[in-house]
Amino acid sequence: MKKAPFLFLLILLHSMTIHAQHQQRYTCRLIQAKELALFGTSNTVDFTCGYKAPYSKKQIAFVQVNQRNLEQFPEIQLRVRQLDCGSSGINYDMQKTLQASKYPSILLQPVRAFSDFSLSSQQQGEIQIWITIAGKKQLEKVSVELTPLGNDRFRIQGRHWLSFTRYGMDPPKALFGLVRVDDKLLLKFDLEIELIPS
Repeated sequence: MKKAPFLFLLILLHSMTIHAQHQQRYTCRLIQAKELALFGTSNTVDFTCGYKAPYSKKQIAFVQVNQRNLEQFPEIQLRVRQLDCGSSGINYDMQKTLQASKYPSILLQPVRAFSDFSLSSQQQGEIQIWITIAGKKQLEKVSVELTPLGNDRFRIQGRHWLSFTRYGMDPPKALFGLVRVDDKLLLKFDLEIELIPS
């Protein structure tokens, strides 16, 4: 569970490009994961599936090039069993729906990044990512906002709607169908990072 905020940050950073005249390498450090969670609703109660473990302080490096593209876009794996939805019952239903035994990871593969993105001012942009859930792959467009905080620190925020049926799944049900989860899940993230030229 400790790796989840860092892994999500990694996909965001490998998806961003920065306007530059020369190739530049940066080291990124995750300072704080204020929020990284899925928000769902049902006909009886709302719920949140998040990563409650402390954030990772591991550092990563990535390269900015003058074509405003990163050199590579690695595939990121998020373990389904790392989702904590607040109770063992909801956790079980969610893992069953996501077929955690057969597909233990959610796969994230960025394919298109920002073309004009600056770290000198507050920016909004979009990342295109292939997301594979329960073996089904879909292209998603994720909106993000980057805010400079000073001293080489930045805040990355975003939200994106996901759908069970879009990935070929029926939303979870419980108590013989009396409790029915809605089709839409809201992904929200709020991360603070530090970028150091190296």
